[in-house]
Amino acid sequence: MRRVKYERAVAVKRFAAHEREQCEVEAAVARLAATRGLGPRVLAASETELRTERIGKPYRGELHALAHALAKLHALPPPPLAAYRHVPQSFVRYARAANAPWLLPHVRGLEQGEEAPRVLCHGDIKASNLRVVRGRVVFIDFEAARLADPAWELANAAIGLMLSPREEDELVTTYCLHARRDPVTTFIRFHAWRLIGLVYFADEVPQRARLGQSMRARVPVLRRRARTVRQLLRSEGRSESAACSQLRSP
Repeated sequence: MRRVKYERAVAVKRFAAHEREQCEVEAAVARLAATRGLGPRVLAASETELRTERIGKPYRGELHALAHALAKLHALPPPPLAAYRHVPQSFVRYARAANAPWLLPHVRGLEQGEEAPRVLCHGDIKASNLRVVRGRVVFIDFEAARLADPAWELANAAIGLMLSPREEDELVTTYCLHARRDPVTTFIRFHAWRLIGLVYFADEVPQRARLGQSMRARVPVLRRRARTVRQLLRSEGRSESAACSQLRSP
C-alpha cells in the first residue's frame, strides 16, 4: 500500500516491498516529465521510496492548460514499460479486458481505419494528480503510467474530472490543436473509449477495498451512467452516437 507524507516542500511516497516496480516506473516517468516542466523534480528515489518537490496550487478546472500539458506529455519518448502497461490498441480486446463483452458489437465498427498511435500516458488523470504552476498544469503521481492511444487518456480524464459536455469538447478540441491530431478521428475514438471506460469504472471502482472521499462520491454517478450505456446499446435501433449523446450529461 502506497503512503504519501509531506515534509514542508517535499512529498515522500513510500511503497510496499512488492510494489518496487511501481516505484521504479513512477521515478523514471517523473524524471522524464520534470525535464519538460510537466512534473516536480525527483529529489531522491530508492526501491521503495520516492521524494519529489511539492509544487504549485490545486487544479481548479484549467482545461486549456491541461490539454496543452497532455499534448506535451504524449510527445515525450516513453521509457521502457512492462507489457501489462501497454493498453490494447483494439477496442474489442479492451472491452473483453473490461469485462464488458456486450459492448463488442458496437466497438467493432470502430476497428476499421489506421491504428492509433501509442504514446506515454499518465494513466490516472484526476484533480488530485494535477497541480498548477504559473498558469501551467503539471502532473504528479505517475505510478499508473501507460503506453496507450491518446484518446484513451482523454476519455479517462473526462471521466476522472467529471467533465460536462462543453468541457469535453473544449478538452479534446484544444488537445488536437496543440498535438496536431485529426479532431474527427480523435473524437470518434474518445467516445468509444469513454463508453468502455464508464462501464469499467462502474464495475471496478465499487469493488475496491479502499476508496478516497472523491471516489466514493463518484460511485452512484458511475453506476447510473453504466446502466444508461447498457440500456441504450441493448435497445433495438440504438447506436454508439445515440449513447454518446445521452451520456454526456452527468
